[in-house]
Amino acid sequence: MESSKIERISAVFFVIAMFGFIGYHSVTKSKDLLENGVVTEGEIVDGYYSGGKFYIKYIFFVGEKRFESERRVAVFKCDDGSTSCIGKKVKVFYSEKNPKNSDINLGKYNKYKRGKRLYEFFEDSPSTR
Repeated sequence: MESSKIERISAVFFVIAMFGFIGYHSVTKSKDLLENGVVTEGEIVDGYYSGGKFYIKYIFFVGEKRFESERRVAVFKCDDGSTSCIGKKVKVFYSEKNPKNSDINLGKYNKYKRGKRLYEFFEDSPSTR
């Protein structure tokens, strides 16, 4: 077999493996939230650009422990005029087994979320209600 053919096969295998890993990781995190998810109150504390994309940072507490996460969104204005509801209370859906696995419910602003989690396509969940 010539070298270029081996390189092409290796490249294709690598791409397939990467998509497989990403898909598995996405399904596992979504399944964890569906099976172990609970809702709590959180707060959007910041918004920032990274790599030309806008993210909101939110915090929530599980017991006394504070967790911080982020979600990519399109920039939007809340009814009160605040940018992407920074400073507002929101619902947070997190896994009891792994609170780092969380999602934010922006209510009527959920349409501004980018990169939906897999479960949002198939099931009604607390992160979308």
